[in-house]
Amino acid sequence: MGKVVSSVEINAPSSRVFSLVCDLEKVVEFMPPGWEVNVRKLFEGPVKAGSQFHVKIKKGLLTINYVEEVMSIDEEKEIYSISIEGFNFKSLKWILDPVEEGTRLIKEVEFKMPYSFIGLLIEKVWAEDAFKRTGEEWLKNIKKHLET
Repeated sequence: MGKVVSSVEINAPSSRVFSLVCDLEKVVEFMPPGWEVNVRKLFEGPVKAGSQFHVKIKKGLLTINYVEEVMSIDEEKEIYSISIEGFNFKSLKWILDPVEEGTRLIKEVEFKMPYSFIGLLIEKVWAEDAFKRTGEEWLKNIKKHLET
């Protein structure tokens, strides 16, 4: 299983950062160019444990569909979700740490490619690097948005 951790310090209070990362329909707007992401809420009201989203991601010829469920949410500190149906990325965790000038936003993704020699090779050679690069650029875009 692969794990990628990316982080950025944002000159904004944790309440503002948390509000954005809780809004999956909004936060995906800051994905790097070339990624087409559609998110649909499968619930009413605010995000809480048990909230589910249908996610469709396209990049080039690659299309990924899955349902993501929020497993736990700790106000202004952490959101933890897992894929429960479709592409099995495993888990996504947003962690917010207060720092002197605002908030450190940490994004942790755990993923597993389909079982096979090719899947394991793709996981090690391509997926970890792709998740890392995309995550870092995504966080830079979030930072830019929240600091303007």
